Amino acid sequence: MKVKKFFWDYLYFTRVERNGIIFLVCTCLFLLALPSIYGYFFNKKSYITHQVLFDSNAPQASDSAPSVEEQASEQRSNTLFHFNPNTCSAPDFKALGLSEKTIKSILNYRSKGGKFKQPDDFSKIYTLSDEDFHRLRPWITMDYRVNDTAEMPPYEQVQKPLAIMKPFDPNLVDAAMLSSFGLSDKTISGWLNYRSKGGYFRQKEDVRKLFTLSEMDYQRLYPFMFIGEKATTEVAVNLPDKARATNVSSKRTIATVDINSAEIEDLVELPGIGEGWAKRILNWRDKLGGFSRIEQVGETRMLPDSVFQKVRPFLQVQDQTFKKISLNTATWDELNEHPYIESKQARWIIAFREQHGRFRSVEELLQIIELKKDWLEKVRPYLAV
Repeated sequence: MKVKKFFWDYLYFTRVERNGIIFLVCTCLFLLALPSIYGYFFNKKSYITHQVLFDSNAPQASDSAPSVEEQASEQRSNTLFHFNPNTCSAPDFKALGLSEKTIKSILNYRSKGGKFKQPDDFSKIYTLSDEDFHRLRPWITMDYRVNDTAEMPPYEQVQKPLAIMKPFDPNLVDAAMLSSFGLSDKTISGWLNYRSKGGYFRQKEDVRKLFTLSEMDYQRLYPFMFIGEKATTEVAVNLPDKARATNVSSKRTIATVDINSAEIEDLVELPGIGEGWAKRILNWRDKLGGFSRIEQVGETRMLPDSVFQKVRPFLQVQDQTFKKISLNTATWDELNEHPYIESKQARWIIAFREQHGRFRSVEELLQIIELKKDWLEKVRPYLAV
């Protein structure tokens, strides 16, 4: 009886405990059966394929026999022909060696209104591999009238006629010259827009930053680029003999600019200064009340030091008329608005004035212990009593 009582006391479960045990048992059974359930609903095709590919017992292709890829590549190279991607049919694309997925993407792109305006636009098809694009690129023909279904001449015959290539600085070249190089309007717009926002090409390779410039155009223009003060003789060797004598440009003469009277048109003539940087320099001049030193131009917000050093030889300070702040009448807001005067400094100046009366000279600011002499020298041109 005592043994029975012992088991009854220690093996008795309440209703809640029994329900918990049942739930745990069911969960364990489900987890044990999960691999079988997974295998039932998901096929093993990919696993089998992977296993076959790496099976050490699988027969290997002979080194002398061409692979399937080589045979397909050879077949495609023998069937290349000129085609217009805007009018080419699916069978023609297939004859060119494109996959069904790529053909479907091209036709879907065209059905939604997409048009290839130039051969390089064909690379927009994301399913088209780089290998296929470079293989087909020389065979693409178009006449920019993308809805014309007539037979079209090769692309090389319909390109805009190019002027004799001239050495040029990508930071100074204008739209007319870029157009004469055969660049598209979209590329020209992107080029000029990049410069107007303060963009600057420090070396020729930086021109690749222009996403609208194709690699082919970049390689074509590269030999004729020079940056800043570099002599243009380095590209003259690439010009025809007849053009070499007439097209090697001399260094551009740039007039010095008075930074206190200069307008935006004067600043954009400086090397490396576009409309965006010019506006920032003028805005900084207005906040200061005028430039007292050339070095203050380098304090313009986000202006790279390399750009400042490039334009520094062309800057001068002639106009010494500054917008001044009266120490005896200025409010805290007027003092704090100046870039060189912090809020706490404005508070000290007003407190000193209220305690000791009017300032008789600017030098009296040094009686305020917290104000330093080097700070006063910097802000002196903008203060008056």
